[in-house]
Amino acid sequence: RGRAKIDGDALDLARLVEDLRARGKDAVAPEDLDGVVAAITARAQPGDVVALLSNGAFGGVPGRVVSALG
Repeated sequence: RGRAKIDGDALDLARLVEDLRARGKDAVAPEDLDGVVAAITARAQPGDVVALLSNGAFGGVPGRVVSALG
């Protein structure tokens, strides 16, 4: 169900990344879940907090990230 689609209501990830980069932020929009894991593990530093928000299992990404970061 959910709410009705509103024209122009879709999240434009390319635009979001562009806007964040223009503000000096490191931003990526991976194409798939493997890319999400790779992007997080490539950037995470000791002491960082990584928050993964999803309304489902998110393809096991949280566990995969934890395993990859050791």
